[in-house]
Amino acid sequence: MRTKAVFVDLEQDIYDRHGVYALSGVLKRDGVDVRYLASRNEDDILRDLSGIRPQFVLYSTYSSYFAKYAAFDRKLKDALDVTSVIGGPCMTFNPGILNESSIDAGCLGEGEKALSEMVLGGGGTAKNIFRRGETPPQSFDDFVDLDAMPFPDRDIIYEADYVRRNNPSKTFISGRGCPFSCTYCFNHKYNKMFKGSGPIVRKKSISYLMEEIGLVKRRYPLRLALFNDDTFIINRNWLFEFCERFPRDIGIPYACNVRANLVDEDIIRALAESGCVAINWSIESGNDFFRNEVMKRRMTKEQILNTGRLLNKYGIRHRIGNVIGLPGETLEQIYETLELNIAARPNLSLANIFVPFPGLELTKYAMENGFYNELPEDKLPLNYFAKSVMNIPKDTNDMIVRIMCLFPIFTRYPKTYFNTKVRNRLLGLPRSVLRLMYEAFYVISFRSMYRIHGGIRYTSVIGSRYVRNLFLSLFSEKR
Repeated sequence: MRTKAVFVDLEQDIYDRHGVYALSGVLKRDGVDVRYLASRNEDDILRDLSGIRPQFVLYSTYSSYFAKYAAFDRKLKDALDVTSVIGGPCMTFNPGILNESSIDAGCLGEGEKALSEMVLGGGGTAKNIFRRGETPPQSFDDFVDLDAMPFPDRDIIYEADYVRRNNPSKTFISGRGCPFSCTYCFNHKYNKMFKGSGPIVRKKSISYLMEEIGLVKRRYPLRLALFNDDTFIINRNWLFEFCERFPRDIGIPYACNVRANLVDEDIIRALAESGCVAINWSIESGNDFFRNEVMKRRMTKEQILNTGRLLNKYGIRHRIGNVIGLPGETLEQIYETLELNIAARPNLSLANIFVPFPGLELTKYAMENGFYNELPEDKLPLNYFAKSVMNIPKDTNDMIVRIMCLFPIFTRYPKTYFNTKVRNRLLGLPRSVLRLMYEAFYVISFRSMYRIHGGIRYTSVIGSRYVRNLFLSLFSEKR
C-alpha cells in the first residue's frame, strides 16, 4: 500500500495554494497517495482524517496562523498516531516556535526534495527538515530545477473546491526568488539563509510555462492568467520571449507584478501588446526617507511617476500597494504616501498596516529605535487591517486604521481627499462603516481589474465565502 499524506488547510479562502500544488506534484510523481482537506471546522477535518488514517499530516502557513495549526495538532495527536510536518514562512523564519507545539517536524525553505525523502523513508530525516527538539539545519538542499519538476498538481484542490476550480482568473508562478532587500519583506533574510543553495532568482523556461498554463486552460475555466511572481519583469530577455509567445500559445489576457525602478517604455509596450490588461506594483511610502533609507526600496519619485504615466498611456489598469503605520511614521508622512499615489493615477490603491513579524529587518529597526516592544507571535495582528502595534497613541492608531479604509477611495477620487470638509467627514464615520466601505470598494474594483466574472452560482458561492471570511476577520481584530 502506498504511503498516505494529507495536506490540511484550516483557512479555506479563495486563493490558489502554490506550495501545495508543487509539493503534491512531486509526492504523486514519487508514488505517494496524497489528499487535501480544507475546512474552518476542525471537527470535520478530524473526522475525515480518522477515516483516512494517514501516516503524515502536512501543514503550511504564515506566522500569524501558527498558533491555530498548533492547537489543531494537539487535538489531532489525541485522536490519531500520525506524523505532522509544517512548512511555510512561519517555520523558515522562526523555527524555534516548533518546540512550543506538538507538531513533529518543520521544513525550512523549499520542501520538494526533503518532504518526499521523509515521507518515502517512513518519517526519517531529510536535509531541510528537522524534528521538534532538534537544532534547525544550517545547510540546505540545492534549489530545485523548476523545469525538472512535475507540473503543479492543481487537481488535488480543484477536484474538491468548487470556488478555486471555477474561478475564471487563476494564478501562476513563472519563477522563484527576489534579489531585492526590502526590509519589510522576508526575501532579504531568505536570500542570506539559502545563499549556498544556488541562484536565488530562477525562471521556468517559456516552453515549460506555456505547457503548464495550456494544461490548466484545457481542463478548467481560465479567462485571465495572474502571475504572482514578486517581479515578473526581472529578466528582460525572458520577458520579451514571453511577450512574443504568450499571445500565440495561450491567447488570453494576463496580469503581473512589476517594479518601478525596472520599468521602461519598451517593457510596458511589450506587456500591453502581448495581452497584459492589469499590473500590480508598489510604492510602499511616498516619503523618500522611509521608502529608500528605512525600507530600502531604492527607487525615486521620478521612477514611480513615470511608471504610472506609462501604464496609463498604454491603457493597462494598475493597482498600487503601500505600507502605513511604519515605525516612527507620522500622519503627515502617511498623507505624503497618499498624495504620491494620487499623482500616479492608479485604478486601485491599497495601504496595509505594518505587522512586525519576527526576522524582518524592519522589525529589528523598530525595536532598536524604541518604536516597538516585541510581542509573542500569537499576539500579532492576524491581518494588515486591524491596528498598528507600534508604540503610538491610541488616537493616532485609530486614525491610521481610518486612513487605511479610505485610502483606495481617496486615491481613486482625489476630490474627496483634497476637500478638507469632505475628508474630515469621511474620516469621522464609524470604523465599522469605513471597513465595509473599504471592502465594497475593493471587491468592485478588484473584480473589474482582474475580470473575476462567473455565473450566478459561482458568484453566490465565492461571495458567501468572502463574506464569511470577512466577518471572521473582523471578529479576530477585536481579540
